[in-house]
Amino acid sequence: MLVNDDKTQINKLFQEAEKVAIITTPFAGKDALGAGIAIYETIASLGNEPRLLFSGDQEALSLFKNAPTTYPDFGYSELNISFNYKNTPIEKVSYLTENDVFKMKIFPIDKNFDTKNIALEFAYPKYDLLITLGAEKPSDFGSLYEDNLNIFKNTPIINLDISPNNQNFAVVNIVEPQAKSLASLVFFKIGVWGYFPTTNAINALLVAMAPD
Repeated sequence: MLVNDDKTQINKLFQEAEKVAIITTPFAGKDALGAGIAIYETIASLGNEPRLLFSGDQEALSLFKNAPTTYPDFGYSELNISFNYKNTPIEKVSYLTENDVFKMKIFPIDKNFDTKNIALEFAYPKYDLLITLGAEKPSDFGSLYEDNLNIFKNTPIINLDISPNNQNFAVVNIVEPQAKSLASLVFFKIGVWGYFPTTNAINALLVAMAPD
């Protein structure tokens, strides 16, 4: 069954997404990895910034030549420090690290300065598009999903899978149980979407589809 696979919508998401995360499940092997590399290459060829998340079978990585760097997560968050300095005659701001402690110095500060005016805010990694591979539901990503609910809930998702039990959890769901593998599904879809796979993409898909 093919669910809301809209070429126009796919192309729009690809073209508008500057940062894209391609996500495999923790139990992924060479099939999902090869499919992920092919999508990575396609996204990169558009001038966008893809990131391939793979924490599955590490031995599978050795099968792919010229594979992009893979990551276990979305990347680092930022800690933003801000404060209201109204009526505070700040002249100098400096910082140093000492014994693994980051210290910021602000001079001068009135002795009556209220520290409640200092605010800390986490800025999580921001992505414009998520592409999931081989997940029936978001919770299949385990701690990656649990620790990054804000990213999964606030970012458009393209869901590619071959399981008949897929829950169609994304903006675009491409679920084809009749496909023999994720790699074969991606190989076919790249052409349907109007893209010509790069040499690295083709090689990755061939490796993924080869018998063990």
